[in-house]
Amino acid sequence: MINNFIIEVGKIAFVRSIKEVSEKSYCFNYYLNIFKTEISVQNKNISLFVCVPPKWELDLVDIYIENYQLLKFIPHVESNGKICLFEKEGILIDKNLLGITIQSLYRAEKILKDGLLGKNSEDFINEFEIYWGNLPNRGAVEFVRPNCGKSQNVKCAFRRNPSLKTEKTPISQIK
Repeated sequence: MINNFIIEVGKIAFVRSIKEVSEKSYCFNYYLNIFKTEISVQNKNISLFVCVPPKWELDLVDIYIENYQLLKFIPHVESNGKICLFEKEGILIDKNLLGITIQSLYRAEKILKDGLLGKNSEDFINEFEIYWGNLPNRGAVEFVRPNCGKSQNVKCAFRRNPSLKTEKTPISQIK
């Protein structure tokens, strides 16, 4: 099965190489299998780890960029190099690991290509709270502020200062 998997994934045009690695954990997560692959995106070779979780039928596969800090800041790449491939809420997943992996690699290549070209830079705005929250010493708060009969969503970004003490004030005492 593994040999067929490697052969089929290796047929993808932008995949330069793929091999199974002996490690079974990556970024503090346990995986059934981990494959190291190199893909070509915009004439740049990028090393990825394709990781198969125990419940891949529910969780899909995880793809990490090996040296993500060498790339510019790209939307949909988390602070540990994991590429956020799909919104999994409400989707039906076909129990075909090879098919899931191939689709995930195509999605990863598109995210990286669009990121390197700057085509998906507006995604930073759409997912601002997620990116801001991943930065060190940063936080975000969202609340609703009533205004003349209409409600407004207000988002606030701030820099955390660990030297300041926090004080909790009960809502009933806020004027």
